[in-house]
Amino acid sequence: MSSSRGSIDPIVRRSRAVSFRIRERAAGAALAVVILASLVGAPRAALAAAPGSLCNTPSATPDCAAATPLQSDTNKIHYDLLAGSTVTSTIVGATDLTGTESCTGGALGTVDVFVKTSFAGNQLVCGTLSGCPGIHCTVTFTYSSDATCSCNTSIIAYGASGNNSNNDIINDGILDGNGGQGAGYAYVDQQGNGITTCACNGTPTPTPTPTATPAATPTPKPTASPTPTATPIVTPTPKPTPTPKPTATPVVTPTPKPTPTPKPTATPVVTPTPKPTPTPKPTATPVVT
Repeated sequence: MSSSRGSIDPIVRRSRAVSFRIRERAAGAALAVVILASLVGAPRAALAAAPGSLCNTPSATPDCAAATPLQSDTNKIHYDLLAGSTVTSTIVGATDLTGTESCTGGALGTVDVFVKTSFAGNQLVCGTLSGCPGIHCTVTFTYSSDATCSCNTSIIAYGASGNNSNNDIINDGILDGNGGQGAGYAYVDQQGNGITTCACNGTPTPTPTPTATPAATPTPKPTASPTPTATPIVTPTPKPTPTPKPTATPVVTPTPKPTPTPKPTATPVVTPTPKPTPTPKPTATPVVT
């Protein structure tokens, strides 16, 4: 009996070990199924967005006055942006900024803005800060979309690539805290239709490396011919001008004075002797009778 019991015990032990391992694997598989089911059935949480709201609706707030007006798309998450166009946008209400930030390699009062796309990865532009810190802290930036590669949509972040701007203003046109999703652009064609076919196949078009222009071989300067020594010109000694001989002064012969013609003696005028005045005759005295 003892020998028989000793030969059975190892078999029993192996059987029990195998059974335990089977039960252990089954329990693990069941647990995995439960966890997977819970993950599949649970609703996916929206990506958290930063306090700053992307704004291309200038009427929404005075802090958005500098932005280029754009229309929002139907899903209220993106602004429609014509591929190949340049736009000025603002991110308003960025209370998470202090105003002392700086772009990569930039000056104080600026901040990195990330345009996150599927066709070109993260495109980095530099935004200017104003009204910071506080509720009026605004990021203003300019972005130029690619005319060939732009497709689908992008998300705008600031400060860090994971700090997404929110869709508060895109959602209803006003700044009222009603929007908690990441906001960005939807690329459209000239007809306003969304571009869903990526011409660059999701790969950013590499910037061609400019071909270095070969340095021009300088043309050797011709050896300057020695300047011939100028033969000095002998200036002839001028001949002295002969002194003119003085002209003899002619002797003036005096003109003889004319002999004066004697004046004729005037004939004396004879004054006629006046005739004596006759004595008047006495008038006769009449005789008185």
